[in-house]
Amino acid sequence: MRKKSNAEARESTLASGWVVEGDESSTPSDAPAEPQTDEAVPAGDPAIEVGGKPDPDGGPEQASNAVLVLLGVFGGLYALYTWGWFVVAKAYADFNTTVAAGSGSFGQVLQQILFWAAPFATVLWFLSAVLFLRRRALWLGIALVLGAVILVPLPMLVVSAQ
Repeated sequence: MRKKSNAEARESTLASGWVVEGDESSTPSDAPAEPQTDEAVPAGDPAIEVGGKPDPDGGPEQASNAVLVLLGVFGGLYALYTWGWFVVAKAYADFNTTVAAGSGSFGQVLQQILFWAAPFATVLWFLSAVLFLRRRALWLGIALVLGAVILVPLPMLVVSAQ
C-alpha cells in the first residue's frame, strides 16, 4: 500500500546554528542565496580545513579495539591487585601496629600511612601509565605488563603455616 503524499509545501525551520547544504542545482533560482557563516567553529582550529570540513588527520587519534580490550583486562587486573593489597593491609594491621610501636610516634605514623597507602600503588601505576604513555602503545603495553609483575600482592599468595 502506497503512502499518500501531500503535495503542499510545508514550512520548516532549523535550530540555531544548523545549516542545510545541498547541490546548487537543487535550489530554486528565484530564491536569494544567503551567505553561510560558521560561528560555532573556533578560529584557528587545526582540526578544521578551510572549507569547514573536518580534517581526518588533524583530529585526536583513536585507540584500536585491541588496545581498548587490553586496557580493560589490565584495568581489571589492577583493580584485583588493589583489592588484594587492601586485604593484606587489613590482615596485617595488628602485626604492623606491634612492629611500628618500637619506632617512636613519628615513625609509627609514617609506617601506618605507608602501610595503608600501599594498595593505591596499583591504581597510581595504571593511571600514570595510561596518561603518560597513551600515544605510544608499545611502551604502554610494556609498562602495564611490568606493573602487573611488580605489583603482585605476594603476601596474599604466600600461605603461612599458622
